[in-house]
Amino acid sequence: GYYGTLRFFENTGTPEAPAFAAPVMDPFGIPAVPGYVYARLFDLVDFDGDGDLDIFYQAYTGYSNPSFFFSENTGTPQAPAFSAGVESPFGLDIGGYPALNPVFVDIDDDGDQDLFGGVYYGGLVYYENLFGTNVGPTSADASVQTDEDTPYAFQISDFPFDDLNGDDLSFVEIFALPGGDLAFDGTAVTAGQQIPAAQIGLLVYTPQPDGWGTPYDSFLFRVADQELTSTDSYNMIVDVIAVNDVPTTENAVVTTDEDTPYFFSSGDFPFSDPDGTLLSAVRIESLPALGELTLDGAPATAGQVIPEGELSLLAFTPETDGFGVPYTSFDFSVYDDQEFSDPATMTINVDEVSAASDLYRNLHVKLSPNPVGGLLRLSLEGLTEGAELPVRIVDAGGAVRWQQSWKVAPGANAQTIDLSDWPAGAYVLQLADGISRQFVKF
Repeated sequence: GYYGTLRFFENTGTPEAPAFAAPVMDPFGIPAVPGYVYARLFDLVDFDGDGDLDIFYQAYTGYSNPSFFFSENTGTPQAPAFSAGVESPFGLDIGGYPALNPVFVDIDDDGDQDLFGGVYYGGLVYYENLFGTNVGPTSADASVQTDEDTPYAFQISDFPFDDLNGDDLSFVEIFALPGGDLAFDGTAVTAGQQIPAAQIGLLVYTPQPDGWGTPYDSFLFRVADQELTSTDSYNMIVDVIAVNDVPTTENAVVTTDEDTPYFFSSGDFPFSDPDGTLLSAVRIESLPALGELTLDGAPATAGQVIPEGELSLLAFTPETDGFGVPYTSFDFSVYDDQEFSDPATMTINVDEVSAASDLYRNLHVKLSPNPVGGLLRLSLEGLTEGAELPVRIVDAGGAVRWQQSWKVAPGANAQTIDLSDWPAGAYVLQLADGISRQFVKF
């Protein structure tokens, strides 16, 4: 067609009564010719004897750079589909003719197709087909896929191969290297290395640890038959699909005072995740042998999963007057949004509480309820009557929220503190001689 277009008119009638449909422009995916084209002159012929028609054409671009092109029919006779045009195929040189209309026929009856061409000014050109001339193979860009942290072993089918002479793939040449690790039989591949087709399975790509992406990496390759290597190089894209990495944790230690509950926080449970995912939950793998582990006042159970947002409700209460370093322990594991880590051990130390003077030696402090919502009851037992005891409450930042000097009198060993307007969080009740008790306001 003029200006490089092709038109297809399908006969919708019969051989005896033809009827033609409206023309289809550039049908069957026949590739366009790059650049400015005055006309394409073509012929259809079954070059490779596979039962379908291939297309051979000359792109007429005026008197500069005229060329032959060949597009193989990679479809079927009923559903044609054509590969990209190969310029100057089969070693054919157009010889500078600006417009040569190709026609193929076995003029010498030797079983192959010879080429006749009618040239612009009325002459004829004849190209005899010398059977046996090898034509270099072609390939196409391709892609493979593997999972994160998983090597990929290539297969022959990963490298597209097309050879007009019907030759088999002989080797793949690694034309340019990827950014990751490409090895052949365990040894790093070098640029220009030829990988025999029979050993393609030994060509392995390994992504960087925890690396992923689509695309993630690529390298250039060429294909070869027994004599020739493809003129063009092609791009092999490697897609690496992200997979979840199991989080990790480690053994940890917390400390509380004798007769003082310890309220956990998410920071007490070490958490590391290569994917950058945050801590989602903690699972209690085993219970402590001493004391009691509770969640929001109810006994915790082995196997219980506690969401990260509820860890401040997880408390350990030692037995009355119990202490020790270490005192007890329990096992736990951490959870991202998909998997649990291997278990680790949470060790709990309980420090003995003792006063420096006889005045406070028998002092016992009780806070209830704990956690507290509004009114906190503070009771002191074992103080000598008439003794005066400084008492204060500080928040997590160390700021004093409440304080007074408590003088013990008969029947006055307890009082109630209104915390209704206090913000939720952890607080510490501090008494003389470093005696302290932790509680939580919700």
